[in-house]
Amino acid sequence: MEVWEARNSLWVYSPSVWDVKRDHCIFSFKDESWSAETSVWEDEATVRLCLRKFPGNHRPDSLRVDIDCLALKAKMISPATDLSFEDLESALDKALKFDS
Repeated sequence: MEVWEARNSLWVYSPSVWDVKRDHCIFSFKDESWSAETSVWEDEATVRLCLRKFPGNHRPDSLRVDIDCLALKAKMISPATDLSFEDLESALDKALKFDS
């Protein structure tokens, strides 16, 4: 996880998912503005991420996604959508409505 200070005392935790046995990154965001608020392993192969995007001027405030490390797929929780890793970031961006 890359951590950087976006503003005074506002930290962004850019997530990535690694296969530690193979020392290989399974998934990471291209845009470092995505931040993992929480990460919980649901089972041995699936991690649920609660994500926000800096600067946070959007609705909903956060999005949840399950990363299936065995199937190399993602699932947005709401709206429920199965995605490839290649399509995940753009789908998350489309799910956000930015304030003017």
